[in-house]
Amino acid sequence: MYDLIVIGGGPAGLAAAHSAWEEGLSRILVVERDREPGGILNQCIHSGFGLHYFKEELTGPEYAGRFLRMLSETGVELWTDTTVLELTQERRVHMVSPALGYRVEEAGSVILAMGCRERTRGALSTPGHPPRRRPHRRSGAAVCQHRGLPPRPPRGHSGQRRHRPHHGPAAHPGGGQSSVLR
Repeated sequence: MYDLIVIGGGPAGLAAAHSAWEEGLSRILVVERDREPGGILNQCIHSGFGLHYFKEELTGPEYAGRFLRMLSETGVELWTDTTVLELTQERRVHMVSPALGYRVEEAGSVILAMGCRERTRGALSTPGHPPRRRPHRRSGAAVCQHRGLPPRPPRGHSGQRRHRPHHGPAAHPGGGQSSVLR
């Protein structure tokens, strides 16, 4: 069991893990869904980061790198390319990654530091939450390309698309309907 699991390996998650280590927690895990930690900082090549914390101007990647070097001197574990599927009331974190497979880890505390998604200019003036929708059809291809996977399963593969009469939901082997975790 971990003392703390931090979900999100961006600037807030890295800082939270380091601060928790300094406060005496010893079993800390940071879970990041991307292959590289640092979050949005990895795209921010302009300077201006680090003035408050490090008292010098750094670019986004330099700022993330500084936190990663600090964490490398601690016992904090960092799991990248790991997707969190569920967080229960009992602080059990269900996650999956290509390297580790499906895992469930327990924690005394959990910090959610997943950052945010950009909203388009038009969406900024719209009150409320955006409607739930399916991922764009090209997003799967982008993931496949990023991870070096074939974009489609070979013909005859069990993942092959099945006929759905009247465009209804696909039948689930257990008699129910298939569902998508959002």
